[in-house]
Amino acid sequence: MADKSVIVISDDETDTESESPGADCKDSSVLLLEENSDFDCSLLDENRSDEMVDAEFGLSITYSKKADVMPHARYDCTSHVFSQSDNQTSRPVGTNSDFCEQCYCYICDKLASECQSWITPSFCHCNAHKRSPFWKSWRDKALIGALIVFKFDLLEIDADLRHAESLLMKFDADLSVEYDKFMMGTVSSLAAIYSCSCCCHNQYQTMVNCKRCSSKHEDILIYNYSNVYQLVLEFLEKANGEKPKTFAVVLLGAAQRILLHKQPLGHHMPNTTVVPEAVPLLLQSLNVYLWEDSLLVSVLKGQNITGERVVKGKKETLFESIHVVLARTEKLKQQNRYRELARYLKSIRETAGLVLKELETKQIIILPKQFYSNYFPDEAMLMLVTQALVQRLLHARMCTVLNIAMAFRRNMWALKYLFKSLSVRLDVLHAFLDCLIKDLNEKNNTLLTRTVAQSDAEHIGHFIFFLISYEHAVLRPVAHKIVDFLLEHWNELQNCPWQRNLATLLQNQDVTHWNTSNSFLQLKNKLRTLV
Repeated sequence: MADKSVIVISDDETDTESESPGADCKDSSVLLLEENSDFDCSLLDENRSDEMVDAEFGLSITYSKKADVMPHARYDCTSHVFSQSDNQTSRPVGTNSDFCEQCYCYICDKLASECQSWITPSFCHCNAHKRSPFWKSWRDKALIGALIVFKFDLLEIDADLRHAESLLMKFDADLSVEYDKFMMGTVSSLAAIYSCSCCCHNQYQTMVNCKRCSSKHEDILIYNYSNVYQLVLEFLEKANGEKPKTFAVVLLGAAQRILLHKQPLGHHMPNTTVVPEAVPLLLQSLNVYLWEDSLLVSVLKGQNITGERVVKGKKETLFESIHVVLARTEKLKQQNRYRELARYLKSIRETAGLVLKELETKQIIILPKQFYSNYFPDEAMLMLVTQALVQRLLHARMCTVLNIAMAFRRNMWALKYLFKSLSVRLDVLHAFLDCLIKDLNEKNNTLLTRTVAQSDAEHIGHFIFFLISYEHAVLRPVAHKIVDFLLEHWNELQNCPWQRNLATLLQNQDVTHWNTSNSFLQLKNKLRTLV
């Protein structure tokens, strides 16, 4: 049998014997089906069937094999009858609990033999099928998980959303434990909260016979929500470091779970003084517009440049939290929709105004090439840098400013320009001077007593002269502070290189009408002896 081949013999006599072995055998009366020296022809004898299919042409089936069963949902199984039901979860319907080796659970998306809720009452996954909206929602919930409330499509769920889902699921487990403890309460007494001042405590060891304070020592249930509050607070602080999309989903998910909390049965403690303030903040922090929202669409298309509209006589403003703004900005950048992004950032309203301002104006600062040529002197460049420093100080304070002030060296006119520019915001100017006084207190000894070159000594002299002689009223505290320090440490500062330069400046310019205090005149007299 090793050299035999399986052939089909036809009674067609129109073919010729002159055909070569390698010729096309499509119309040949002998058609080779298998040519394999290792083929066991006994298998054909075992599976041989004499069933006549077409007696006229003499066609019969000599071999057949049963088809392989592929994995399939339970409702598509051909081995076991499936009975459809819409939302039957209490028990299996008909023979739906039966399954073959390739049956899959429609809800869990795994083999039916591995489904732990196949015949569990209140679940009964064996009854699930794709033609029921009820079971379809169960499947979506199983696949999407905690994100089902956001109505995401499966194609929209990426790594950031899956991470948000894992955070919410862990948060659900921890929150349910603390919330259950809150609802159960803790056995305590009023005396444990408020100390009992009854005189019986001085006379008896027990309070059994005292009727005046016995009620304060009875066991009561105390409901303390602080542990739940602390858990939520720690969770949100930890989630604040996640990506904007993840944090936005986590924030909304946590808010939804907190809103479902109720007070213990029989207890009603309304926080009437907090609710009016909390409601607007809560609504604003949870405000997330859908991409299909008419207001958002009109802003992105440029049809609405103000971000406001009137609906039934009420004014509505496009307002979203900063994390939602950052997430939406990232999405638009990924889609290269920069024109729509610019319109959105110009119209959106949110609490973190400085962050939004940075998003609107963020760009690379490039100086015109003329500034690097001979057309503009160094003074123009210094004015430009000074104005940039002013803008920086107007938006945020700095920890130290003495090094910045010293960097102007002998260009005291530029330092005056700095103070004059800061005077438009007195609060900023006062903050700058307070920081300067703090730096002077910390670095006076090293600044004034160190051995420096002659050029640096002249610079220090000019800087001290500027601070004690500038006519602006807000500099008076700084001037008094420096003058008092110089007089107090005069013996230690003798023969310092900058003293002679300061004495020359005070002698050449009359500054008595600017500062007529006794300490200033005393310092001037001491410096006069050095000239």
